[in-house]
Amino acid sequence: MDQFNAVQPDAPSSHLPAAIISAGLVGAAIDALYFSISALAAGRSPVRTLQSIAAFWLGKKSLDGGFGSAMLGAVTHVALATTMAAGFVLLASRTPMMKRSPFGTGILYGALLYAIMYLVVMPLRWPQLYPRWSGWNSALDICVHLVMGVSFAAILLLHERHVLNRVDLELA
Repeated sequence: MDQFNAVQPDAPSSHLPAAIISAGLVGAAIDALYFSISALAAGRSPVRTLQSIAAFWLGKKSLDGGFGSAMLGAVTHVALATTMAAGFVLLASRTPMMKRSPFGTGILYGALLYAIMYLVVMPLRWPQLYPRWSGWNSALDICVHLVMGVSFAAILLLHERHVLNRVDLELA
């Protein structure tokens, strides 16, 4: 089995909370970088994007909420990315197929995340806007979700290796 691509099956599960938090923060950072660059390229502020995320809780008044609604949007964004990461980490740590090919399943998981976000979550919140296809923007949205899935896999793999290396050192 290719050690670079395979998550070790016998690593202790005590590392999972750290893997989930790490993967969630990295996933949130990847998506925040993407939405910030996209907003700036379109002549909008990334703060407005965070405020629109807060609209999930506050509705339209989130756009008038200033820094407070932007922070609520940021916390919501990180919490959502961490929930997505938790789904991958918990599934991958218990599923033999995901252990054999974490990067392949990371790509599949990223595609699933895109489908859930753009075909279920966003249409429920903004039915007048979603689902829709916006050409290159939609293609980039898909790519970012694929990268997030792969980043979840990479972080889990790094955590697994770190834990196994510590176990090996303790046994030596």
